[in-house]
Amino acid sequence: QNNRMPPKAPPIEDPVLLAAIAALTENNADYTRLDLQFKYMGDDALAAVLAPLAKNNTLKELLLSNNNLSVACIKPLSGMLSKNRGITELSLGKNRLGDSGAVELSKAITSNPVLEVFRMGDNGVSAEGGQELLDALNKKAKSGKFTYEVFVRGQYFRNDPNQVQSPDAPRPKTPGKKS
Repeated sequence: QNNRMPPKAPPIEDPVLLAAIAALTENNADYTRLDLQFKYMGDDALAAVLAPLAKNNTLKELLLSNNNLSVACIKPLSGMLSKNRGITELSLGKNRLGDSGAVELSKAITSNPVLEVFRMGDNGVSAEGGQELLDALNKKAKSGKFTYEVFVRGQYFRNDPNQVQSPDAPRPKTPGKKS
């Protein structure tokens, strides 16, 4: 029986992340865009950034592409999205969220009333996981002003918020099945 505690995450030393956390905690009105793309920060550092965002209502854009994020970041991200009423744009391209991350994230996105733009590039999402995500995104798009761009299993999908979504909205192709 192993009673050892898991190792603690290393302290955040990146000055950009530390400044972001401080500004988010203060609800600084001048801080409306947080571009953390290509920081390769991982799940633990993202959790530290997300904690103050639950109460922050001044940040509008959260850009998290290329950060080596995995499904482990979805719980703190979903928790933040369920409480935050400021973020209108979220970008999560080129991480490692996979199917389970996409499915959990779709629930958080559809429950957030202020999110207007969602982008998610290559995240290792299969046709099945992508289908659930696209269904949720199309449902949200029908209910109001919402734009999405997603890349699922080699296919690119986007909607036009100025057009009504049809029930025949694009579907990811499942390998081995004819469309």
